[in-house]
Amino acid sequence: MQYKNGEVLTSPNTIIWLQMPQSIGETEKIELLKKDIFLVDCYYNLDHIQKIKEKKDDSSAFFFNIDALLKKSQITGNEIYKYYDNLARFIDSFVPEKSIIHTNIIDTNAADIFKSKGLFYLEKNFYDRSVAMSTIGNLVKPLFIHNNRLPRPFLRLTLFPEIKYKVEIINNSSPKPIISGILKDLSLNGLGIILNLDTDMKYITLKDQVQLKINVNRSVLKIPVCFITRKDPEKNEVGISYDITDKVMVKEETSNYLTKIIYNWIKEIIDKHGKLT
Repeated sequence: MQYKNGEVLTSPNTIIWLQMPQSIGETEKIELLKKDIFLVDCYYNLDHIQKIKEKKDDSSAFFFNIDALLKKSQITGNEIYKYYDNLARFIDSFVPEKSIIHTNIIDTNAADIFKSKGLFYLEKNFYDRSVAMSTIGNLVKPLFIHNNRLPRPFLRLTLFPEIKYKVEIINNSSPKPIISGILKDLSLNGLGIILNLDTDMKYITLKDQVQLKINVNRSVLKIPVCFITRKDPEKNEVGISYDITDKVMVKEETSNYLTKIIYNWIKEIIDKHGKLT
């Protein structure tokens, strides 16, 4: 995700969830968005469902909570299966390959209606938090795989050029042990650095173990153990990998600070963009 001046520039893997279960609260949304899965709570019923066509793009999928949709639309009795049939027809004409229909109720007739259209129909209790979180995680790969590439495992925040943190890469095994640059982007498992000098790229080797010093607001954050995992000579950028939860790799003060940056940005995104009414 790229985020600038309060706006999302590059979308994460977004799930538009019609009638999101109450088991998914702010904590769950934050945890999932850290992994680049953005949940948007959508309050539409069948009368307004055509509006979600505006949200169709390569990074969006759709969950339909048919139990809550029935309740919101006050559908009962013999009208239920007619409602299901209309919904199935709509989804089939919209994004069948990126839609999940779910219910808590085992109903063979309902299953037949949706499956006859080749739709993904789940009988799962999404009102159970653990079931909801594990199911979402398992569904992301097939929903968002693109050009045979899996989704990104973590949210990545682009800081440069709005925020310019100076960085030192320290590699004692290199002919040039200290290389300087600017922090470009940040995630829970790594960061990107723009090198100050084009000529410094020749001193960087993939899989090198390095240390980092990041200058932030008159403080120096330290990452004692991390690895070079990407080189982009054309952009003069390198990618660094680490585990933010490993105190050997990342100092606790640094971990807390970087996590706070990510948390605050995520909270702002959820508050601003996390609902469709």
